[in-house]
Amino acid sequence: MSLTPQDIARRRRAKRSNEQVKLLATFLNNLAVGTSVGAILVPLASERPVSPHIFAIWIPVALLLHVAAQVACAFLLRSED
Repeated sequence: MSLTPQDIARRRRAKRSNEQVKLLATFLNNLAVGTSVGAILVPLASERPVSPHIFAIWIPVALLLHVAAQVACAFLLRSED
């Protein structure tokens, strides 16, 4: 099966778009990891008492960032065929 120049260009655009989506998902996941680690380590390393609400706020934020990365992968990836 021979590919036309339009097919080749379309596949390249899809691959480029998919790589950008994967970079976005990686960025969001890294933010989620940093947020969760910060939510755990900051209260432990702090010399003064830290409100327990810090943990209750930042862990859901980390989960939302992770879910956003999953949604980006699920809905923004394009077919390369």
